Amino acid sequence: MNEATFQAFATHSMKFVCTELNKKMMMHVSSSNEQSPVDGDGRPYDVGVLLDDAHLVGIEFKICEGGRFPSWHKGQHETYVGLTSDSPIVLPLYYAYNVLDGTQLNRLYNSDEFIPLLEGANVSKPKDLPGPRPSIVDHENMYDWLLAILSDPARCGRNGWTTISMQNEWDLAAGKTMALGEMLQGFPDIIWLLVTAHNGLRISWALTSSEMQEHVETLRATWKQRDLRSVKTEGLRQAYLELVEDNSNYIRSVWADVVSQRSNENDMDDRPDNGSFRP
Repeated sequence: MNEATFQAFATHSMKFVCTELNKKMMMHVSSSNEQSPVDGDGRPYDVGVLLDDAHLVGIEFKICEGGRFPSWHKGQHETYVGLTSDSPIVLPLYYAYNVLDGTQLNRLYNSDEFIPLLEGANVSKPKDLPGPRPSIVDHENMYDWLLAILSDPARCGRNGWTTISMQNEWDLAAGKTMALGEMLQGFPDIIWLLVTAHNGLRISWALTSSEMQEHVETLRATWKQRDLRSVKTEGLRQAYLELVEDNSNYIRSVWADVVSQRSNENDMDDRPDNGSFRP
């Protein structure tokens, strides 16, 4: 079995579970030439999945044969660890790999046994995958992982987004939306992932669409200036860690300005007007 077949089996099985639980699932398959995040516009996952309009995850699929990944790419792994570790902005990127062999997965898929199929695959955060030989007993199976996401709206203690407001719940009358449709067109690239990993910036009143786009382009320009293409494999983890931290600091400063502005607006609203003021 190759990775594309495993990916198709796993995502179809995820859709089956979501349908059975009356949950929505949208997905985007990234082409190989759009996955690299070096220029700030890559989508660093094989498949982006939006679950129940509330949880976005990016999944990198791997085939495990004889206890190891034949297609292991150290540079890719160093990149993923750098993107997802030691930062207040936690990106929802995961590895998924088969535990059962191809013959077993084929039998389950052809028999419509989709839950056992997901139970025969594991999910790991990048930092919990030390190399091309996964520690299978230490990783969660894909079915339990999916159920935990769908049954935990706050994603308590789990890697990834907490919540993302549904578009029809936003205050459209105020003219302030984050343009979710635009962000998810083709699913978010690395910069949009970083920006929207901040809870506050997903709140409708935080920024207008044009304001958000301006900040995204500033971050994208900063990202490109780092010239990540020139970084050697052994330096990728640290390079991405530093870049994510810099982006995190920028996003936190934007949020601090938003909170300050909101506070000032509230203070103005609380002041009595001239007609009601009496010395």
